[in-house]
Amino acid sequence: MPTSEDVSALLNRLGLRPTKMRCLILQILLEKKIHPTPYQLLEMLNQQEGEEISIATLYQNLEKLVQEGLLKRFLDTKGLARFDINLDPHYHLVCLNCGNIADVEENNVLHKSLNPLKKQLPEDWQLNDISVEFKGFCPECRTS
Repeated sequence: MPTSEDVSALLNRLGLRPTKMRCLILQILLEKKIHPTPYQLLEMLNQQEGEEISIATLYQNLEKLVQEGLLKRFLDTKGLARFDINLDPHYHLVCLNCGNIADVEENNVLHKSLNPLKKQLPEDWQLNDISVEFKGFCPECRTS
């Protein structure tokens, strides 16, 4: 698990100032491997720091981390922005009850099966990303 020093070094290598907020955001996402909304992340940061952090400051930092390629932003099934630190090719497993999101490693079979579909796209389109979601019920929701 990367330490706070590792996170600071990473930000420095990318030419970003390793502010306390940026380090905390990355550390939480690396440790918990979650896909939080900004408000969920704000709650975690406020609890961890014991002081109020503004949502505007959080959004500014999240946007900078997305621009620099350290995070990926995506919309969940309810249209809420979520942030993902896993930049490797992967899919999401979404709980239909609680909204929990888990990563599923990209499967070569599924990835290869998308190739024929890509060829059917209009030629004047540039494909930048493919998003696949599996939907079901997480273990906690299945047992309750």
